[in-house]
Amino acid sequence: MRARLVGWIIAALAAGGVSAVAVSAAGAPDANLVAARAAAQRIMSLTPLPPEAMPQPADPSAGDMLGQSFHPRGADQVLRTQYWTVSQALGSVNAYIDGHPPTGSRLVFSQGSPGAAPGSSPWQEERSFPAQAGRVTSELLEIATAPATGGGTAVRADAIVLWRPTWDQIPASARTAHVRLDGTAQRAISGAALTGLRAFVNAADVVAPGVYACPAGIPGQAISVSFVDARGRALARIGSDSATGCQWLTASVAGRRGPSLLGGSTLPSRLWAAGSLTRCSARQLAVSVGAPSVGAQDSATTRLRNVERTPCSLKGAPTVELLTATGRRLPVAHSRMAGPASVVTATGRRALSSDLLWRASRRRCALPPPATALIAVPGIAPRFAVALTPSHHRLGPCSGRLEISALNEFG
Repeated sequence: MRARLVGWIIAALAAGGVSAVAVSAAGAPDANLVAARAAAQRIMSLTPLPPEAMPQPADPSAGDMLGQSFHPRGADQVLRTQYWTVSQALGSVNAYIDGHPPTGSRLVFSQGSPGAAPGSSPWQEERSFPAQAGRVTSELLEIATAPATGGGTAVRADAIVLWRPTWDQIPASARTAHVRLDGTAQRAISGAALTGLRAFVNAADVVAPGVYACPAGIPGQAISVSFVDARGRALARIGSDSATGCQWLTASVAGRRGPSLLGGSTLPSRLWAAGSLTRCSARQLAVSVGAPSVGAQDSATTRLRNVERTPCSLKGAPTVELLTATGRRLPVAHSRMAGPASVVTATGRRALSSDLLWRASRRRCALPPPATALIAVPGIAPRFAVALTPSHHRLGPCSGRLEISALNEFG
């Protein structure tokens, strides 16, 4: 029954127990757990039900259809489930639910197209409510209907709330953040940049329990950040690793490991904006251009290999000018391909790449072929002159536009 649109989740096949031991030093439940329980009760009370709906202690649907729904459990999740029966026909109940959205909610998912009138088949929708950053990070209400045993309609509602422990915050006493990329020290962060990084971590959402289909991991951005106070004493640590695919943000405060958090994939860009990551220099890079490949769109690949052992980072897309053997510039303009530019890291002895695409006419070109590519790498002043290996296929169009992608990790 559950159809949550959260990143790459495809199935929920593993379950853990709900924590019953999240307590403060005084023995009382964590204040954020108390807030999460109250939030679950509140959003459950907002379930849109026809006036004659009757609560039921167990699944009243025919064939236990609603009871077959499975929700993975986790220590940082509060889950509440309630059933009702309604004497009205399934289609009428579905229409009532669709026409009475809970106050303050936003539709995340529905069985049909959002806004379409529900029919007489079972109905399912999920709605979200505003969260409380750093406290209750996600509030969801899932509603499902099915034919009831003996006639009428069965309704199930699940209130699902994710929360962060009160201690799981980077302290305000942090004065410096020491950054390491693949084990190599980067520039430390302080001042306003540190304040922004703290706010980002402290407001990050908890990863919902479940099984995720993550993209293929790419080694090269194993990042750790240690927060220290004015006397250099360790307060907290965060980290993310591009090799893990989903790239969750891990955090520990005063030696206690907190829940996995969303946002690890954006950590490199935040550190880049803070000036912490070491930029690549011209002396670190060896640039080459591969032989052209002919297809529906002709292509080639530019490679930027880090010739040193220490990692360095880049962001953006290179630009390319094509020159003939006599130094004449060919009438080929470059344009950036659509899509975001991410911070990428060239680890020691490894390469980054950028794709070149163009539409080439199969007619003979009157202009001489390019012999040299002048490649400008973002953030590096001198351009790289790359001698092109003679090929049966011309690099770039005779004239026109050469599309260039943002830099990415070379596979």
